[in-house]
Amino acid sequence: MILALLININTNPLYSTNHTDETFDQVQDSYNQSYTIAGLDSLRLLPIPPDFNFLKTGSLTEQDSVEENLDVFDNTYSQTVHSDSTDSAVKLLEFIESGRDLFDKGDYKSALGEYNLAVQLAPDLAPLYIERGQVYSRLKNYDKALDDLNKAIRLDSELTIAYLVRGKLLNLLNQREDALKDLNLVLEKEPSNINALLERGVIYTVAGKWFQVANDANAVIDQEPKNAQAWWMLAMAYQNLGEYTQAFDAWTELEGLIGGTIEIYTNRGNIYFSQGDFTGAVNEWSQALKLDDKQAFLYANRGIAHTHLRKLDDAVVDFKDAIKLNPNEYSIYNSLGFAYYLQKNNVQAIENFNKALKLYDKDSKIYFNRAAAYREIYNFQAALMDLNEAIRLNPSYTEAYAARGSIHFSLENYNVALEDYTQTITLNPDNIIAYYNRALIYLKQGLYHLAETDLSYLIENYPELISCYEQRGLAYFQMGQYEKAIKDWQTYLQHNGDDAEVYYRIGLACLKLDDYDQALTYLSRALVLDDSMGSVYYQRANIYFLQKKYPEAAEDYTKAIELGVGLDICYFNRGIAYLNQNKIKEAIADLEKVLEISENEVLLTEAQKVLELIEADTKS
Repeated sequence: MILALLININTNPLYSTNHTDETFDQVQDSYNQSYTIAGLDSLRLLPIPPDFNFLKTGSLTEQDSVEENLDVFDNTYSQTVHSDSTDSAVKLLEFIESGRDLFDKGDYKSALGEYNLAVQLAPDLAPLYIERGQVYSRLKNYDKALDDLNKAIRLDSELTIAYLVRGKLLNLLNQREDALKDLNLVLEKEPSNINALLERGVIYTVAGKWFQVANDANAVIDQEPKNAQAWWMLAMAYQNLGEYTQAFDAWTELEGLIGGTIEIYTNRGNIYFSQGDFTGAVNEWSQALKLDDKQAFLYANRGIAHTHLRKLDDAVVDFKDAIKLNPNEYSIYNSLGFAYYLQKNNVQAIENFNKALKLYDKDSKIYFNRAAAYREIYNFQAALMDLNEAIRLNPSYTEAYAARGSIHFSLENYNVALEDYTQTITLNPDNIIAYYNRALIYLKQGLYHLAETDLSYLIENYPELISCYEQRGLAYFQMGQYEKAIKDWQTYLQHNGDDAEVYYRIGLACLKLDDYDQALTYLSRALVLDDSMGSVYYQRANIYFLQKKYPEAAEDYTKAIELGVGLDICYFNRGIAYLNQNKIKEAIADLEKVLEISENEVLLTEAQKVLELIEADTKS
């Protein structure tokens, strides 16, 4: 009686097929989305030019900003005349009226002459200095204007309007701290003073103190619901505070008061953009372009919105129009390059990134984008050089470390890739791809405990990442924790029920646990899903052999041989299966085939022994 012999060489499930062997293309696919997100983040909206600011385009001019209604002093002048009925008092009123008339006609020099005569007649009359100060301001003689306003305050420290006008003038002269002191003093005495609230709001706007801007604007609107400047201030404040709905409403209210403007349409477009409504942004910026189709920033920004909408042909047209109008703005070339990148026109993408860097070579995001394009054409060294430069310019550039890690992963520079992934995680502990790919490297390097740690972290924090269960199952399997491996793979199959490879792995784990019936169930399911998996036939044949189902074992070994899996071991085991069925001729043929093809000394020795036993048994 010949003793049946089975040499069972288990196929390693981690490398049994290409399913988990991360080729370059697979790593590349996993990074496409992260590259796209990072690239979109590099597309910088251009700001609205200052010339379109409401304070410059509205009714408020630079000179108006330091003036107050001259008629407020009429009562003071009348009292002066009544108290002094001499010809000089009458003459004083004549000079004042003449000065005002000349001022209104724009003849400021002549107006100044009249006010000088008035001051000679009444050198202690404070309002005269306020009026003459505003004339000096029109003549841009700001020092004289400031001297007159200081004189007025010295003569009458309770004259609130003097502080108001001086505050406006100081603001015009960019002496904002002193201007605020004057305006605050006015508002302490007159909390509802609209002009003081508006002027202070302008100062707060320049300083970016948006809560204070909103407060002052609302205080004005409570008194004057149709005050355009107050609505502008309120819109700016809410937009910069991130209160986009209220900002949008304020811009719309302003549009109702003054009509549509480039500033209104631009800012409403910016609000839509910030909320991810790129179609809304396109519509608003298109309205602005109807008012002025020569604004490069509008084409550039609309192009970015089109890029987000993946209307890449429209984006390219917009960026080209922007470049025609402003060929020296480097960021537009970056935007155009990225649109070409998304179109997979990497040659044009690189050409435009080059142009951007020629104009400005200190923007790390452009190097990052060019690296992405180089990677797409498999120029890995150029991509690595760009990522190195991006990191040199911005040592905290998380996405650059992750991208560089992916290239090193693809090139199988695993230790270097690990360093980059670890740095990525240090900078951004929520970077899922860095954790995941670091775990894959740990699996490849046999560092299964470290792989399990990373994957468990991801599963705990992102349970929806089902692929992590698949990979953690591999780690558990390699650590001999077969029950845990089976549990993870079963969780994975709940969401990916047609994955033949994972059924195969569970079958192997059950085989490791000597649960042959369950192993057969999973291996058979794998073959229903994919009957080209030679390794599955081989393992199922081994189980049939162990269960002494020799015809079934022989049939599966034959399938494995046809699929080119483990030929020498399959021939050997099939030979033993034939032998157990008394198919001596077939057994001898298989064992002789082992001697012909195998380079495995152990297998060759065992095959020779069996043949000798067969020969001896035959002779006996």
